[in-house]
Amino acid sequence: MSENIQLIPSPRFEKSFKKLSRMHKDRTRKALKAFITNPSSTGLNFEKVVNRPGLYSIRADLKCRIFLRKITDGIFTIVNVGGHNLYQKR
Repeated sequence: MSENIQLIPSPRFEKSFKKLSRMHKDRTRKALKAFITNPSSTGLNFEKVVNRPGLYSIRADLKCRIFLRKITDGIFTIVNVGGHNLYQKR
């Protein structure tokens, strides 16, 4: 698959990213690179967030999710990164 994926980090993402451990920062970077390369990779578990139109998530690891908002085909804002508890926050 050769989609052109563009990711735009939000200020909220940048703030959350700075708070991550070195290990989670590395895993987040790796997941974002993998998403750009192949967004349909099963390891990312790319999925829509229920009851949040336009919001998607990918897996950085089992405890860390990256939240994306689709702007148009192939263009996403990186909204936030953190644990599954972020599903509950608005």
